[in-house]
Amino acid sequence: MADDLAEELGRNIPLSEMLQSLRQELALAKLAGKGAGIRFDIDEVEVELQVSVSKDRGANGKVSFWVLEGGAEAKAANASVHTFKLKLRVLDEDGVPLRVDDPDSITEPPGR
Repeated sequence: MADDLAEELGRNIPLSEMLQSLRQELALAKLAGKGAGIRFDIDEVEVELQVSVSKDRGANGKVSFWVLEGGAEAKAANASVHTFKLKLRVLDEDGVPLRVDDPDSITEPPGR
């Protein structure tokens, strides 16, 4: 069973990595909109995910969250699948709502 879980989780994405990728994509959209005649304010991003929650059986009992690949399911007794709906307010580094094509705050996105 532990091997099944390890194999299943190996095909999925840690929740933190998925959120970092979303940040990078929003930063790229901001850059791509530079100088565009039409601008967008992004108030909120709503994401619905299938997430596997697993708990290590070791002494530390760490809980991990994994975004499931399409069609995947948790196969081990110590993992369960939940639907998460995240509503994220999109803010820039100063805490101001993100504006796609804000020429005064265009910077390279992190990790690119």
